Amino acid sequence: MTFTNNQAGYGGGMGAYILDGQALLFKGNQADNRGGGITGNKLSVKQSTFLDNTTKYGGGSALYAGATASLTNVLMAHNTESGTGYGTISLGSNSTGTFNHVTIAQPALVTAGTAISLGTGTNFHIYNTIIANYARCFDVSGTLNVDHILYSNNTQKQLVETGGTFNDSGSNLTLDAQFVSLSTGDYHLKFTSPAIAGGLYTAGVGGALDYRPRRAGHSAMGAYNFWRLEFVPVVKK
Repeated sequence: MTFTNNQAGYGGGMGAYILDGQALLFKGNQADNRGGGITGNKLSVKQSTFLDNTTKYGGGSALYAGATASLTNVLMAHNTESGTGYGTISLGSNSTGTFNHVTIAQPALVTAGTAISLGTGTNFHIYNTIIANYARCFDVSGTLNVDHILYSNNTQKQLVETGGTFNDSGSNLTLDAQFVSLSTGDYHLKFTSPAIAGGLYTAGVGGALDYRPRRAGHSAMGAYNFWRLEFVPVVKK
């Protein structure tokens, strides 16, 4: 399902109290206040893309206070916000949730802007995620737990505000993600990408954004998985 070129005060593409969605595209939407792509209270989004959405707070998505959210195998690219200190994903106070296999990226390094902003009292776990070309990856006023994150060409990893807690597993990488083509918006991984071997497989994660399967020992960081094609010659006698 596609939501394109819509405009609203909150949730440019969609304002949803409860959403359990898969294979969604939010593109070119605009919100005057929060959530260029989507805003909501209980969100579970899989194998979906947020592209070129704009707003003041939370270019890709924004959560209300006390909300819950799950993003799995999701791409958020080229989303912008004008509010100082607010992220492409803006998480309201006391919200909770998990992000797994998410790619959050800009086509080139931005001089201002945060990938994910967490309000006071939040508690989030973020795994197997690629963050690329941001001035700051995380602005943390709540509790953030990160594991197997690939930081690619960012200026600052995190700013921990007063009362915030940042728990780093130590299994993260700071390297070039090696996307196929930033200029054309192709966020698949080159075969040399460190994200391919850097992922942590978690049961029940499902297929990648392009539906390539994930399994133990073969689950790349980010929204896309990588499968090397191998050709076995057939010899006829």
